[in-house]
Amino acid sequence: MNDDSQKRFEERDMTGALFANEYKDEHDHKQPSARGTVMIGGKKYHVAAWTRFNTMTGKKYLSLKFEDYETWAKEREAARGQKPVPASVKDVGDDEDLPF
Repeated sequence: MNDDSQKRFEERDMTGALFANEYKDEHDHKQPSARGTVMIGGKKYHVAAWTRFNTMTGKKYLSLKFEDYETWAKEREAARGQKPVPASVKDVGDDEDLPF
């Protein structure tokens, strides 16, 4: 790979990208419509965006939330480890209790 192709994928200050949240539950308004990262002042941030509607004008707008990327990544990883295991997957005990 040459130096030019590496530069294209390098994050530059005051730039970022948002990607549609393809896994969003349309009924859960807490989930963002899009997520991505931005670089501001040499520091990487996670950005989440929600599509909202102005009740006065009826126009769409994007509401944004920025978080320190490292903090966001650690919190996300911790939350993934704390998800409850569905009852169908949990250990139900001894097989001797099963009627078949």
